[in-house]
Amino acid sequence: GVMVICTETTQAVTNIRKLAESEARFKTLIYEAPVATCLLVGRGLTIELANEQMLETWCTDRDVIGRQLEEALPWLKGQRLAGLLQDVFSTGHTYNENGARVEIEKNGVSATRYFNFTFKPRLTLNGEVSSIISMWVDVTEQVLAQQKIEQSQQELLASFNDSPVGLAILTGEDLKVK
Repeated sequence: GVMVICTETTQAVTNIRKLAESEARFKTLIYEAPVATCLLVGRGLTIELANEQMLETWCTDRDVIGRQLEEALPWLKGQRLAGLLQDVFSTGHTYNENGARVEIEKNGVSATRYFNFTFKPRLTLNGEVSSIISMWVDVTEQVLAQQKIEQSQQELLASFNDSPVGLAILTGEDLKVK
């Protein structure tokens, strides 16, 4: 005799395919994001995905994939970013900051850059943080321009205050003294 045992797996196979398609779409979103974006997994902040903009921002290449963030980017040690990411991992709350100063090192040379950051936790179905999506926008040029404007304003005000002659600033149509 022959005994045949069958189990219906159509739904399971369909669900696995949908999950694989969803994961592929998610990876595509990371790689094609218009800003520097990466996915950091687990408490060790292992770099699972990083688009080209992020690799350029970090002054590195694809060798960092699969490595923990501070191991892959030793210049992060002593800076507050790793601590902020750990806070996001612990609390499950998104963190945003504008104009954050970061010292990035390339070939032994350190450079100050400024970034707008978003660190967004990804939650499991149980509500636990499994990973963090990290997005960086380089705003160095804007921050430096703003610093120059502020410095010029301070210098102008200082020269105005130190003037040996009487000066006044009149504003508006009714020429109010400022």
